[in-house]
Amino acid sequence: MKEVCIACHGSRVGDEYLGKNDSCSPDIHYKKAFMTCEKCHTSEEMHGEEANHSNRYEVKSGPKCDQCHENIYNKESDNHSAHSNHRDRVSCQVCHSQPYTNCFDCHVALSEDGEKYYEVKEHSLNFKIGINPNISERRKEKYVTLRHAPVAKGTFSSYKGAELPAFDSQPTWKMATPHNIQRKTFQNSECNNCHGNKDLFLQEKDVRNIELKCNIPVIVPLEDIPPLIKEE
Repeated sequence: MKEVCIACHGSRVGDEYLGKNDSCSPDIHYKKAFMTCEKCHTSEEMHGEEANHSNRYEVKSGPKCDQCHENIYNKESDNHSAHSNHRDRVSCQVCHSQPYTNCFDCHVALSEDGEKYYEVKEHSLNFKIGINPNISERRKEKYVTLRHAPVAKGTFSSYKGAELPAFDSQPTWKMATPHNIQRKTFQNSECNNCHGNKDLFLQEKDVRNIELKCNIPVIVPLEDIPPLIKEE
């Protein structure tokens, strides 16, 4: 796993799954069961037998949490009420992910010797909930976790004629499924850690002005943030 999958998917997926980020624990599937990538991701999915889909979340052979955790909606299961109330409304990661890496201002650059390399001027651990920009039969949830993609308008500025003219056509905050799952998290330890907590939701103030236009579809309006739950 470390020599194959994480050789490419190391800086975000690998570090999160193995718990290499500061103050974050390894994904519970790795920590408790030492599960490797192929336990969830099959060769059929990864080799692209369904190449006509617009994004990877529409691939039918892709993993979904309830394929293994099929009993979470049963009345006899723990937290049945919470799972049933949030079913098809909130992605599993919204409640069960830890903070994850977000990269900004990633650029291809040239060294003094003319060699090409990439540089990331800013990255940080964040956790942001946003609007699902691609609601479908397979991904019905309105609220999902979002990760800032490592791209900027000048990502390829060192190449002539590579100004990314369609930069504003897609959000730079993308729907994400972080590989750092925990059974208990800050979000799900109390209802009001999420409900009414506008800091968890992507808002205009969280988005750079140059990227505001393309991220309008995923920004959560203040009126759409779930309200505080009042104790009876």
